[in-house]
Amino acid sequence: MTTQTESAPETLLDNAGTPWRWGEARVLIILVFALVGAALAGSLFLDEGGPQTKAFVHFLQGQTGWAEIAAAPGSPVFWKIVLGLGLGGLAGQLFSREIPEAHLNRARTFALGGLLFVISVGIYIPSMSATFIWDDDQEITANPSLTTNYGLWEIWTGGLSNSAPQGKEDPAFIGWLRPKLQALELSIFGENKRAHESADYFPLKTTMLWVEYQIWGPTAEGYHTVNILVHAVDALLLWLVLAQLRVPGAWLGALLFAIHPVHVESVSWIAERKNTLSLFFLLLSMGAWLRFMRTRGWGIYIVSVLMFLASLLCKTSVVMYPVTLVLYLWWQHGLSNKEDFRKLLPKLALTVPYFLLSLGLGLLTIWFQHGRAIGEEVIPIGDYWSRTAGAGLAAWWYLEKAILPINLTTIYPRFPINPPGVWPFVAGVLYLALLGLLFVAQRRIGRTPFFVLAFFTVFLVPVLGFVEMSYMRLTLVADHFQYLSNISFVAAMGALIALGYRQLQGPARTCFVTGVTALLLVFCLYSWNRAGVHLGPQTLWPNALLHNEASWQANNHMGAVLYGQGKIPESAKYFARAVELNPANPEVHNNMGLIHAFNGDMDAAIAEYQTAVKIKGDVPAMRRNLADALSKTRQFAQAAEHYHVILKDMPWDVELRVAYGYALYELKQYPAARRQFEEALQRNPNHPQARQNLQVMDAKGQ
Repeated sequence: MTTQTESAPETLLDNAGTPWRWGEARVLIILVFALVGAALAGSLFLDEGGPQTKAFVHFLQGQTGWAEIAAAPGSPVFWKIVLGLGLGGLAGQLFSREIPEAHLNRARTFALGGLLFVISVGIYIPSMSATFIWDDDQEITANPSLTTNYGLWEIWTGGLSNSAPQGKEDPAFIGWLRPKLQALELSIFGENKRAHESADYFPLKTTMLWVEYQIWGPTAEGYHTVNILVHAVDALLLWLVLAQLRVPGAWLGALLFAIHPVHVESVSWIAERKNTLSLFFLLLSMGAWLRFMRTRGWGIYIVSVLMFLASLLCKTSVVMYPVTLVLYLWWQHGLSNKEDFRKLLPKLALTVPYFLLSLGLGLLTIWFQHGRAIGEEVIPIGDYWSRTAGAGLAAWWYLEKAILPINLTTIYPRFPINPPGVWPFVAGVLYLALLGLLFVAQRRIGRTPFFVLAFFTVFLVPVLGFVEMSYMRLTLVADHFQYLSNISFVAAMGALIALGYRQLQGPARTCFVTGVTALLLVFCLYSWNRAGVHLGPQTLWPNALLHNEASWQANNHMGAVLYGQGKIPESAKYFARAVELNPANPEVHNNMGLIHAFNGDMDAAIAEYQTAVKIKGDVPAMRRNLADALSKTRQFAQAAEHYHVILKDMPWDVELRVAYGYALYELKQYPAARRQFEEALQRNPNHPQARQNLQVMDAKGQ
């Protein structure tokens, strides 16, 4: 990076200000056309449903290499792709010759953008055919905010039109807002419904998923493809922002962001749309801010503030963005005396709206996390000292993964910080010392090294463990936590490569370019492989257990995969291991209850279900399992109590009403049972069990 604002925007490696030669632009154009031609050949000339197609699809999914394609009978797909490369390259050459010299610079820019976009999308081809993973189904198919007629209302109110949680007092603002939302809901819908209570407030992100659900419903491929496209656009926007900052190697920095293996989790996991989409709006805000700094157009400033608000409404982990604006102003202008500070004050005042938005949405998110996502569950991150120790270790861990992204996995082993030893504190002190050293040395090495590390660290602050998050019940660190912070490091890496290229000549430059090319290829191949790991639960969880056998979540999900395949004895082993690792978690007890119920041991199943509901009683599926088990063992009074509780959250569930009505019938509460059967028929006039039960009651005069 450099603070020189008078130099030309950087695009690739050579930033000396000399124009590109015609041949260099032509190579880029030909390369883009060749890649498009190869993609078309691979998709159009395959034998539909035949062995070549299957082999090629497996390759695209990251599950096999070229060997399977070469072994497929018939004309090898490899030569068809080679033909596509050749024809595409020829078309690119013919096209490039028609571009007038005057438009060459624009053609180069479009070629660079096209190449960046193609690479960004290409390495994630395995994810395009992926299924729902982890909690994607809860985010999409099991999310009432997407599947019911009240979806947009629930998304933007966050379920705050419900009554206050029992035994919990609302904060002043929520207490003031709740009755007003209830009155508005009554005027719109004619009733106060039981709204879905989301664990977080990310309404803009969820609205985008709502729109997509109206288009392709519960089909995973569409959501994955959109997430990949958003990531590719993020890479393009990052290139434009870095170019505005006059960062050497801006295009290369954007490419490193696009292919960085740590980012695969954010791109291949639908639930992390909040990462890719929040960065999209954040980069728009950054670009508008930089333009405002040059032009002083207040309309551009308002756009920047609104784009930041949009980013917050996708994911509030961007709350530290205003701090980075302050860092940027210091990086650009310096602050060596009181006179510098006085001159900088008007620009610093411009960051106040950003800070106010961060404060408001940040506090709201904390309330949602503690009141909804966490609830009564204990997050095992320890006391203040344990959190401080963990933050120091996590900062170094994220720095390592930004520079050397190896041994990546889904759930990492926990840090030994309960209780903390001496070394975690030493690690934290050393990290702060590194920041301090870079700050003190700015007169010798410039302000950029401190700016890069400070920018990286500031965006990590919300996820270092100082604030409780529900995800931290699994691990203190995760790949998707550094999707935003990494933009400073990829920019720095691109700049260092560009500057190194400029300084070298002859054989040294050739070796340097060869090494950089090898690094880029390794990043691409590893990201391709990681995208293949995220193809579905059958590939994700074995890989997670390979790196972290002691993860209760990985064991729990592996058990669920085997249970879904009908391999009950094998799944029982993983469920039991999950209970052993985390007996305080309700999910593992619920799953062990399923195993006991399958084996016919209903008493053991009920005991496990009761434990799950005792730990976390606001999960309808767990309480439903308990109610069904009680009904099967003819404990109808207890079953009816649980059915009644669930119906408050799921009044639309016809099967639940029929089960509740049957329990009431067995308790000889005939009028109440009849009401449930009749309500079920109103919602589904063709429901056979509800109709049959009413006919029986009519015949008996009940």
